[in-house]
Amino acid sequence: MFDGALYLGHDARILQLCAQGRLAEARVLHAGRHARPPIDWSWLSATCLRAAAMAALDHQPECHTLYRTLLPYRGRISGVSGIICTGPVDWYLALLATTTDHHEAATEHLRTLQRLATENNLTWWHDRATEALRRPANLRLQLTVGGAGSRPGPARAR
Repeated sequence: MFDGALYLGHDARILQLCAQGRLAEARVLHAGRHARPPIDWSWLSATCLRAAAMAALDHQPECHTLYRTLLPYRGRISGVSGIICTGPVDWYLALLATTTDHHEAATEHLRTLQRLATENNLTWWHDRATEALRRPANLRLQLTVGGAGSRPGPARAR
């Protein structure tokens, strides 16, 4: 098993627990590991998955760090050699931006995603960005937006 698989599996499990409404278990799982994925061919996808997991947990400090980490990769699509395609980095930047209450930045990332998806005939991503842009600016973006199977994210404790 390649090193990146450990990180992909760990953060995928956090997302699964959050989607099932098992936030306490997801937080315990997160508390057990804080290592970063190796800088190899899996790094960008592992980091996008990590961003989604930390946004689902509403982990503000790590969301800020991950936003800064992923920002240089905006405009790219994260894919690992046919094994996993996490999608456009701008989606994850928008997810992190709404989690940290930077709604204008989120809107900018979603518009960039919408434009790039149109230019590259990525209709599913275009539709996803369009649907997200229809939401009020102060609502938190979720990993899944609308449609069957979408679930609300964790409540914000403020």
